[in-house]
Amino acid sequence: MTFIPPAFTRFFNDRIFEANLQALATVQPPLAERMARYRAPYNQPFSVEPALSGDLTLSCTVEGQRLHMHSPEDPQRQARQWVTELAGEPGSVFVVFGFGLGYPLQVLRQVLSPRVKVLVVERSLEIFWLALWTVDLRELLGDPRFRYAVDVDAGSITPILHRINISAWEALTAQLYEFKHLTSLFDDYYEAVKTQLTDFFQTQQIIAATENHFALIWTLNFLRNLPAALEAAPVKHLFHRFAGLPAVVIAAGPSLQKNIDRLAEFGEKGLLIATAPTLRALLKRGIRPHLVISIDGGETNRQHFDDLPDGDVPLVFDTTIYPPILDQYGGGGRRFALFAPDKEELFHLISNCVDVQGATLNVGASVANLGLHLAYRLGCDPIVFVGQDLAFTHNAIHFGGSAFADMRVNPEAEQWIEMTDIYGEKTYTQETWLAFREWFRLFIAGHPDRRYINATEGGIGIPGAENVALAEVIASLQAASGAGSLCHESIEADVNEAFTAGKGEMAQASAAIVRELKGLSRHLKTIGVQCRKGLELVRRYQAIAQGPGDVSAQLLPYYEQLAKIQRNMESDGKAMAFLRLPFRPVVSQIEQALVLTGSVDEGQAVRNDLDRAEAFFAEIGRRAVAIDEVVAEVIGRLKKGRP
Repeated sequence: MTFIPPAFTRFFNDRIFEANLQALATVQPPLAERMARYRAPYNQPFSVEPALSGDLTLSCTVEGQRLHMHSPEDPQRQARQWVTELAGEPGSVFVVFGFGLGYPLQVLRQVLSPRVKVLVVERSLEIFWLALWTVDLRELLGDPRFRYAVDVDAGSITPILHRINISAWEALTAQLYEFKHLTSLFDDYYEAVKTQLTDFFQTQQIIAATENHFALIWTLNFLRNLPAALEAAPVKHLFHRFAGLPAVVIAAGPSLQKNIDRLAEFGEKGLLIATAPTLRALLKRGIRPHLVISIDGGETNRQHFDDLPDGDVPLVFDTTIYPPILDQYGGGGRRFALFAPDKEELFHLISNCVDVQGATLNVGASVANLGLHLAYRLGCDPIVFVGQDLAFTHNAIHFGGSAFADMRVNPEAEQWIEMTDIYGEKTYTQETWLAFREWFRLFIAGHPDRRYINATEGGIGIPGAENVALAEVIASLQAASGAGSLCHESIEADVNEAFTAGKGEMAQASAAIVRELKGLSRHLKTIGVQCRKGLELVRRYQAIAQGPGDVSAQLLPYYEQLAKIQRNMESDGKAMAFLRLPFRPVVSQIEQALVLTGSVDEGQAVRNDLDRAEAFFAEIGRRAVAIDEVVAEVIGRLKKGRP
């Protein structure tokens, strides 16, 4: 019996296929290797055929019906129309649904900025394979701006976005283009991808907004906290000391009110880890946590440490915490410092002097996220959550005993996000809390070796955590351990032992850190000088740019002097590694302004460039002065041995 291949294979071209693979390999070698090995089944439903224009078009047979995914008349013209209809505001990141035979993407690449990043999502491996065999796509496939997610699980989209290094700032202007004719066969898949994209970009946008507000504050806080951090014990000395011991992370959500008093019973069987907003209410009830954790760099965080019945619960703190908290709250002389990886640039300053990596803990997006990671690193199992509503339960933000207990919202009037709570009832949440929830989900999914229990008894739940009433959790712990109770003093003794093991460990590096600070100060002064020179240069050329004649012809000396200023500002690599965080919001906002600027004439482009340079030098110069003032203060304190 003679085998007759499908008719569409007559359009296959070995030369085109090899050239496409070579181009793809320059950008995505693994995908190129996969496609080189792939052989589509001959009974797959997709086919290529000539359109009236002479180009190839793509069709599909569904339940006996022939559907064209590109125009059967002129797919190139259709592609231009699609892009024209979809094209909106300028952006830094584009996600495109549907590859087809590549026609719309070939048009899109010609109109996008050279600085953008594009992720193309194509559900069908067969469609992508047909395109590689039949259409010359070398320029598209070799374009470094484009990456392709072909036949990947919807849940893999978030890791892919991280791998292509989409920054939080770029996420602010992300756009989605859907080529509906190319995606309609896979609606459920693309809806699932949309959910992943929404979660990712919401989280990144929150990160960008947080960094924009806090980057300089975190930097100044870290410097001011250095003397106290060096006197504290590195948090690593707590790690693995409580293996197999149950722990509860106590958050301040509205539902904590219903079971806060039961936590005394839990404390007989396991570790109580209190977030700062719950500490006062716990102590007033006679419930003494084993640890209190705090990370917030803003002034409002201090309220949680006011009017405490006592101040001797050991503190685990982020080194960028609001500095007056460390002046006010001693933790009974037992404080444990941690370094959060989202601020790792700051730690370049001391990484050669102390073991930063060993004391690193991911604080996630909230103090409760930190509580989870801390409990995990302590070795605790199971890890229980209370007060983690992640929702406006009864229109409240916090439980009755917190500093913000009186805050109420009207979710419907304020257009919050409607969701269903763990009881199937309507509730409301906000994007920030969904980012916290997504962090929980990813952490739990990535660490399946523990049991996670959500004993909040309210709110929208935590993916991957069982919903169990706190009374049931306590009863199961009592049944598992028998009648005997765990001595609170024994846990406290372990905490004390951890502090003793680490106390003074980092303080030994004080002299070396002073030397690093002096080097940083010298470079900050260099930056200040160069920013003043930059401002003078820019303002001189701004006057020229307002005059008649060919402005661009007069700019060569400007760019030469600008390059020299830039080299001087970046001459100290170690100092610049530290300053990357406080300077990044300035640089990112200017880069975003450049990407988002529409088409203008050459003269206006020059004036815009000068305006951006003026803003850069003014703000970087201001930040350099502010940081240097604090550096001088910290050097003086370290020399005097004062925390």
